Amino acid sequence: MVPYRRAAAHRICRASATLARVTVTVRPATRDDLAAVYELTCGFDAREPGDPDEEFRARYERILGRDDWALLVADAGGTLAGYALVQDFGPGLRRGFSTGRMHDLYVAEPHRRRGAGRALMAAVTAWARARQYPLILDWSARLDSVPFYDSLGLRGDPVGDNARYPAYCLDFRAERGPHSDPERPLPLEGAPP
Repeated sequence: MVPYRRAAAHRICRASATLARVTVTVRPATRDDLAAVYELTCGFDAREPGDPDEEFRARYERILGRDDWALLVADAGGTLAGYALVQDFGPGLRRGFSTGRMHDLYVAEPHRRRGAGRALMAAVTAWARARQYPLILDWSARLDSVPFYDSLGLRGDPVGDNARYPAYCLDFRAERGPHSDPERPLPLEGAPP
């Protein structure tokens, strides 16, 4: 497998939006973001924030050091407004495409409906587009996030066991081969370029 170029990921994963006079920049997380990302995960899970335990710290470090993961943060003037975590599982033996999962996309309550989620989703899409192999990206969402995905022109599958957590999918196989231009417009309606 050809190694993924991290420098390209940093270039294409940057997206921005303006939040009531505050510009939000989406960028790859750094080691310095650990405590703030941990606090955001507490908000995602509706639990009291505290100090990250060693298990969280180890997972965080492991994810930061891998090319098949992207931990992206929405930085709103020095405050992290949200984060997204995506993983590329790589291609199977029989096919020339890859599958991936968006594990998390979360924006803290005070920053919602101001563009941070849209900017994170644009950066996730750009990251998925830049992968070595065409990617099928799947994720499940909470019911309260369905209006957000609807606003992007995406429709979840609420059938069967997905009634409480609708499933979503972006399939990049038809639009490109492994060496296409990652700067092409996003397939999401109304998303920032």
